[in-house]
Amino acid sequence: MFIIDFSLIDYIGGIVVDRIKSDDYDKDDWYSHKKAIFRMLDDDDNIYYYGRLLCDEAWEYRLFEPLDNFGEPMTGCTAIEYYNEEIDMWERI
Repeated sequence: MFIIDFSLIDYIGGIVVDRIKSDDYDKDDWYSHKKAIFRMLDDDDNIYYYGRLLCDEAWEYRLFEPLDNFGEPMTGCTAIEYYNEEIDMWERI
């Protein structure tokens, strides 16, 4: 499961500041999952979305799920990057 926390675009191309809410989001359950923070970008490296990948097991096999199931079909995102806390940088996979 993944959650899109922030959208930096709207479908007309302007900036939006509203938080996107997910029906699957349970604040109490959030801390029991392994979390990976991601962002999705287009082919010009414009950032469209920030979110979190939440899963208990085999999360490394689900790294492309947000891009494949949301970013690419919705707005044509072509890349996903995950935040690496150890080096304080975003890493493209």
